[in-house]
Amino acid sequence: MTFFLSLQFIVFTSFFIALALKPKPERSTKSKVSQINPLKIPSAIDFGPEIVRNQKGDEPCDDFYEYACGNWRELQLINDSVNVLLTEHLLKSRNKERIRDIFEKIHSNAGALGKAKQWMDTCLNDAEIDKAGLSSILFYVNKKGGWPMTMTSTEWNPNTYSWHDIDEYYTRLTGSSAMYNITIRYSQYSDRQNKMIIALTYPNFMLPLQNYLLSGKYESPLGKYNKNILKVMTALMRHQGTNEPDSLTTDVSNIVIFEKHLVELRRMFIQNPEKSSAVVLTLDQLQQRYNLKNPQNAAKIDWLKKVNNLLKVSGVRVTGSEKVYIHELEYFLGLPSLLNTVNPRILVNYIHWRFVGNMLKYSIGEFWQKFGGKMDRWTHCLQELPIMHPINYKYTKNYISDSSVSIVTNLAKRIQEQLERKVMTWPWLPDVDKKALLRKVKNIKIYVNRPSWYSISAINEYYSDLTIGSDHLKNMINCKEHDLKKQLALFTKPLDDVRESIMWNGKVIIENAFYHVGFNTIAIPGGLFQWPYFATDAPMAMLYGAIGYIIGHELSHSLDTKGRKYNEHCQVGNWWSKRANIMFIHNAKCLIDQFKKYDYPEAGSQRTVDENFADSLGLELSFQALMTESNTRSKSLRKQCGLEQFTNEQLFFLSFANTMCAYVKPDFWGQYIKQFKKHPPPKLRVLGSVSNSKDFSKYFSCPSSSNMNPERKCSL
Repeated sequence: MTFFLSLQFIVFTSFFIALALKPKPERSTKSKVSQINPLKIPSAIDFGPEIVRNQKGDEPCDDFYEYACGNWRELQLINDSVNVLLTEHLLKSRNKERIRDIFEKIHSNAGALGKAKQWMDTCLNDAEIDKAGLSSILFYVNKKGGWPMTMTSTEWNPNTYSWHDIDEYYTRLTGSSAMYNITIRYSQYSDRQNKMIIALTYPNFMLPLQNYLLSGKYESPLGKYNKNILKVMTALMRHQGTNEPDSLTTDVSNIVIFEKHLVELRRMFIQNPEKSSAVVLTLDQLQQRYNLKNPQNAAKIDWLKKVNNLLKVSGVRVTGSEKVYIHELEYFLGLPSLLNTVNPRILVNYIHWRFVGNMLKYSIGEFWQKFGGKMDRWTHCLQELPIMHPINYKYTKNYISDSSVSIVTNLAKRIQEQLERKVMTWPWLPDVDKKALLRKVKNIKIYVNRPSWYSISAINEYYSDLTIGSDHLKNMINCKEHDLKKQLALFTKPLDDVRESIMWNGKVIIENAFYHVGFNTIAIPGGLFQWPYFATDAPMAMLYGAIGYIIGHELSHSLDTKGRKYNEHCQVGNWWSKRANIMFIHNAKCLIDQFKKYDYPEAGSQRTVDENFADSLGLELSFQALMTESNTRSKSLRKQCGLEQFTNEQLFFLSFANTMCAYVKPDFWGQYIKQFKKHPPPKLRVLGSVSNSKDFSKYFSCPSSSNMNPERKCSL
């Protein structure tokens, strides 16, 4: 079977980060009109009338978003505490109920499904978790000489275990180092033919400092982080029955300052992502570069030894000539100057804290609630569930038919064909560039619904060496060790054997499609086969306007400012001609200028241009693909769905807008822009896309220079 990276259903960040910028937690929000059983497979007859109910006014050429979605906000029972409600939030809610139903129907502990059920049962058993208290966490901490800041100065012996010993111990348990991450990945820079490569990256920090590095405003998040650590330490020592040592406040302050300095090593990347170096070096070359920074004592790191100590989990050993992919070389070359100045006690305290802080969500209720906010325990456990493959498979078998997969696959092929035609018609693109670009577009591979390796026997085999018992924390550690072993095993696999698995990355029950720039592939996950993206028996105009637009959007990312740097072989380089580069930059600037004119000029920037580009081009591609359909049953299907008053073309654009219907609290708009970074607000995505569409203006008869039919349209 193809080995697969087993990942969590959702990567859930710690409450320390949430305290800094997170909006108020979303509460369950129900629609007055979408009361159909979420366990039912969606039908256009059930959901089609919502397109009419969502409409407001009769001026599509003035503000198409308000015309298509004006009543949507009123048709949702939105709680006052909700800052943002997007269509995908409603899909998440439906998916959660479907997954709950799957778990309720598992009546055996056999196989992978049984292990997933056992994991959920232990996670939901609050009484047993509280009974165990913090003993499970302390069991792991005390195995390596104890935690200095819970001990007196005479109790801790700095010579028993070095920070290297403790960090490697936790890395083998959780797959994550406190100072760096060693992983296995593909690399477009690698000359390892059809093989995976070892990668070195910065660690996942617990401090929410990345948003503050440019401004230098650290005080608020640092203070909150410090207080949270002190609360945890107080609880730990209360559990141990020990008194707080006099040095505790100083120890906590020191580890916070140390992590701040670690994060600051990434300043260059955060300020200038394009200038930060991602390189491939041999381990010997890395060691030479590192040693030039004059590491002393604790700062000395033997990179070959570090890599081999981790790889032996999978029975592999490499030499100094092994090439490694290094993301942000500046971070690694900055470590010696920092580690040279840090007391070993601080390093050991910080490494223990990293483990404890990340494991708290699997401990007593006092702490997991800080991670989950006001969400219920079941939702919290689902978000942390690491055994998702059997649930993914069961979900897709229960809710997605072969005919639905066939329909979406056919749509995707037709839209891809339109992109091929589009490339060949661009007058500004020289013929040599057209041919190279066409080869890349033709090579885009499209995956639909779920990974092809999924079967009951393959999934059971994948989890055959995973042990699940009655201790929740132990179960989580077992899963992390299992995932690490599977990931490291990828190193010996041909890239072609694991490409699809890496591309899916466990993301099957999610509410969006995605393009993988390094593999030139797109995935259309099973979680998208729902209204308003998909419904059985829907007119083709609805499907092309909804899930078709999503497909067109992801295909377009192959040509955006990042995707265009990768050629047909997924290799990075400057392979466009000078003229093509100049024209592309000119067209991209049109989009930036267009979105700057809206109420929130932040929506028009280099940061958002790729999404704005993919929206406009993706919508155009999907519409052109619709025009190639015969639509022999379109009129009768529109009537069945209560949509006979619209033409196919109008229904296409209405279906597109309905995927973007959303609510953002008026005083939260500024925060929304900051949080969602790459994506402008849904309203602007709709207005920008239809304003660039000549077809929209044609089929809604929009007068020249009306709001939705400006004289200047941005298009490649």
